[in-house]
Amino acid sequence: MKYRRVHSAAWSLVELLVAIGIIGILASLALPAWSGVRANADQAQCASRLRNLASASLSWINDHGGAMPDAMYWRFPSENHDGSILPYLGYRDTMLNQKGPTALSCPASLRAVGPNADWNRSYSINIYACGTENGQRYSPFDRGVARIQQVASPAKMAFFMDGNFLAGGAPERKVGPASVENVWDKQQKTGFYDQHTGNGANVVFLDGHLGLISRTNLPKGTPTEQRLNPFWGAIQ
Repeated sequence: MKYRRVHSAAWSLVELLVAIGIIGILASLALPAWSGVRANADQAQCASRLRNLASASLSWINDHGGAMPDAMYWRFPSENHDGSILPYLGYRDTMLNQKGPTALSCPASLRAVGPNADWNRSYSINIYACGTENGQRYSPFDRGVARIQQVASPAKMAFFMDGNFLAGGAPERKVGPASVENVWDKQQKTGFYDQHTGNGANVVFLDGHLGLISRTNLPKGTPTEQRLNPFWGAIQ
């Protein structure tokens, strides 16, 4: 009588350990690549939203005879407020307090900071691109731009960027030379968010084009010199 050897389909312990090791190696190789893909996707989405925000704001400016937005009212959560830019983005009051990213948020910074009650917003407006705050024109708004016709170099003047976060994790609605000096603190979730691919912040300019600005490329000098730089665009 001949006996037939039956091979077991089960893996031996050695084979299992080898397979687990191979999977671990492949995962370690794939993780950085995946992180890079997600970072690039976040940056692209952020760029698209900033361009849309600039386009909506320019439409608002055109409809208001060239007047610049108000530092408070531009993101006012009311579709009935004349100073709000949100209706130009298709927003309605019922869309407030969404849990996910919105047209006013970068997915990367929102993920880093967490949701907020202000439309999950992370974008900030250049303080000197504002004519007023709460309808009042006082320092530093008396040195800002009241009408778009005053801007000599729209392609050089920052309009919106991503973004500046306060101690409580809330986004600052306006940003300027002083606030961008606050270095991003990953643990505290505060400071100027310049953590996009290339270690910069996405900035959309007054002519609608977008750029990635690193902290080293921001205007230097005294507060007055920074304020008068075309990047901030403030009139003298």
